[in-house]
Amino acid sequence: MRSVFLSKDQSWGAVEVTYGTSRYSPREKPFDLHVYSAMEMDDCGLPQATCFILDKTIKLLWGPDYFCKREDGTGPIIGHLSPSSLMQLEAVKVARRRDGY
Repeated sequence: MRSVFLSKDQSWGAVEVTYGTSRYSPREKPFDLHVYSAMEMDDCGLPQATCFILDKTIKLLWGPDYFCKREDGTGPIIGHLSPSSLMQLEAVKVARRRDGY
């Protein structure tokens, strides 16, 4: 989740999310966030190595169409960025600005 939005009358909310994929090569996407070590995946709650493509986002209304409990009873939030991943994200953001990406 990148951003949270709430209407002035607080009748609805939305979140901006970043697309993540397990089909990637770090060389193909050097300016995106890569979570691929077993420890990082465990800390973030990810079942497999994932690349978050920072330029590919979408706003979704907060509601049962997009965010509901999963069959295993968890959710809708099942993971988060670890402190190490947050540091990596900040470094990627600096590199993106530096290189005009």
